Amino acid sequence: MAVEFVTVNGTTSPPFQLPAVVLTALETVLAPLASPTLTGTVTVPTPTAAGAAATKGYVDSSKLVYNVKDYGAVGDGTADDTAAIQAAINAAAAGYKGQVWVPPGTYLHTGVTIPSDGVSIVGVGPNVSILRCNHATNDMITATGVSFVQLRHLQLESTSASRTAGSHLKFTNVLQYLLDDIRFLGGPTFGTFNGCQIGYVSRIRWAAYVTPLLDLFYWVGCTSTYLDSVIGSLGNMVVPTGHAVYHFDSNCDTIRATLVGTAQGLSGGGVSLWFSNTQANSFAPRWVFLSDCYFEAGAPGDVNGTPSVVIDNTLAFRATNLYVASAIQGIVINGGSDMRFVNAMVLNHSQEGFRINGGDLISITQSTISDTSQATTNTYSGIYIGAAAGRVAISDSYIGDKLIGAANKMKYGIENNAPVVTQRGNTFEHQATGAIGGIGGTAAFRDNAGNSALEFTGAGSVQINKPTVWAFANGGNSDAFWMLGSTGGAYRFFNVGGSAELARISQDGALSLFSTAATPAAIAGQARFFSSGGIPKVVTGAGAVIDLSVASAAAKFATAARPSAATAGAGASIYDTTLSKPVWSDGTAWRDATGAAV
Repeated sequence: MAVEFVTVNGTTSPPFQLPAVVLTALETVLAPLASPTLTGTVTVPTPTAAGAAATKGYVDSSKLVYNVKDYGAVGDGTADDTAAIQAAINAAAAGYKGQVWVPPGTYLHTGVTIPSDGVSIVGVGPNVSILRCNHATNDMITATGVSFVQLRHLQLESTSASRTAGSHLKFTNVLQYLLDDIRFLGGPTFGTFNGCQIGYVSRIRWAAYVTPLLDLFYWVGCTSTYLDSVIGSLGNMVVPTGHAVYHFDSNCDTIRATLVGTAQGLSGGGVSLWFSNTQANSFAPRWVFLSDCYFEAGAPGDVNGTPSVVIDNTLAFRATNLYVASAIQGIVINGGSDMRFVNAMVLNHSQEGFRINGGDLISITQSTISDTSQATTNTYSGIYIGAAAGRVAISDSYIGDKLIGAANKMKYGIENNAPVVTQRGNTFEHQATGAIGGIGGTAAFRDNAGNSALEFTGAGSVQINKPTVWAFANGGNSDAFWMLGSTGGAYRFFNVGGSAELARISQDGALSLFSTAATPAAIAGQARFFSSGGIPKVVTGAGAVIDLSVASAAAKFATAARPSAATAGAGASIYDTTLSKPVWSDGTAWRDATGAAV
């Protein structure tokens, strides 16, 4: 056998002769192929798409989808499809970890389990692919210790309105789960998640009609939970005390919720959103981020409703564009640290908008707190701060009762009992229609802590509309308000209303300020300061008017020329040019700053 290479790319190669020993070996191997002998029958398969894919090393796509009807499911809402659905799930778990396909229909069952990783249960969409559990207490779908679980485009519902236990979903120690485009119906619990990590919950709609309800969605010990577009209606159902629509309990961290909310109808003592720490030897939920969320518990001003949001204890809490309405209280904070509310709208509550019983480093800014104390006039404030609260800052917000509710409801704008509260740039407004005014007829601010609890800094930092009684009130025994000038200069008080009393500095009214050209009426035991033509003057308790300006000779007297203390009246003050110091009258004698008679 000779092998020649004659032409390669137009070039003729020289002949090439293989060695004889090689030629002999090749002839021995190839000789049987020269005249093959065929026996039996040979069948050549017709190529298919799946077969072609297999010859190229791909997985047959038909092995990735497990149709529940192929395993005996009927989907007529009457036949028990439990065994068929479980068989399809088991096949997917044992195979290529594919999809369990739920075609259009209503599939009755008593509860199924996802046994291993990588299983997806997928339908056409809510109202089309319906998994309906007709057991009074069983969990509908359970998964324990598995990973990469998906449920998409389904409706999960229970048939019994008296169902007392069981959850539509019960996931324990599941790593990375996805719930998307799911509609939950019934109750008493839609989802229980214990020790799960990396959960994505999106495009969820729900309607609860079982009574009483438990926690509709409950997370405990979960890390990295993300909620997006989860909304539902309670249908005037009862959520008992100790439960919530959305409940994040101990050892939860990194919680992000966007477009999450509830509609009206909650009653019974439960809440819409609850962050708690009920487990022993655990930490409270932390690193919480809410944005564009909506929580409305009961009807507007519902005295039988419940608080909308309760924070028992959190660390690093952020809420932006939060709408909380129509409950007994809007947001209740019992503890925690580092909480910020930006652009919150809290309105139309029976009691307080914010009730801060405890916690530290709490900030409320650019927010609206309106129309509180709807159940009982002048009983509850817009923001209540308890004595156990730490540092609280309220800024650039509107606090009033003029947006949507009846007038003259709110007791105080801010009612403070804590040691350190800072407020600046807030607007307080009361819809005054009669004799009562201010906020609820009393004060825009009330401090019961007995110290400098509220600090006002900067130009135009406080705006108070229509306070016909008091703009500021102090229930303690020391300064409730410390007004700090940016340059350390004189402070300016304004009253555009004319002759009304501008400010009362002492508790018994012994020192009052006016801005008016008219002389205020004398009141025994009081010194009443006013301005006339730009000249500061004081009316003593005896009715004497004393010019206090430095330029006024009437305010300066030599010792021999000064009037008697009785004539000047108690509280009068002059400058003694002989002694070169101010002196004041107690009604019987002139005294210096030390109280010594001079």
